Amino acid sequence: SSLPRALLLGALWGWLPCGLVYSSLLWAASQGNALDSALLMLAFGLGTWPVLLATGLAAERVTALLRKRSVRVAGGVLVMIFGLWTLPGPHQHWLMGH
Repeated sequence: SSLPRALLLGALWGWLPCGLVYSSLLWAASQGNALDSALLMLAFGLGTWPVLLATGLAAERVTALLRKRSVRVAGGVLVMIFGLWTLPGPHQHWLMGH
């Protein structure tokens, strides 16, 4: 809702464990040169920024979509259908084709 709050949450997000970040940090630390290490991490940050931005925008759109009652009902019906589909019994031959 505000820039300071967004910066705080972004900084907290940076402390979450991520294998890709840790492997890049290990790679950067093994360079033996502070400038090369910094450039490697800068390249990593610049390379992941567009994907993170797109993910945030997509999450916003999906959230708006999930607020629609019809989408939630359709999702619930699909979960029930898939549950019935996987129940064991004589219908398995007919449903699964084997």
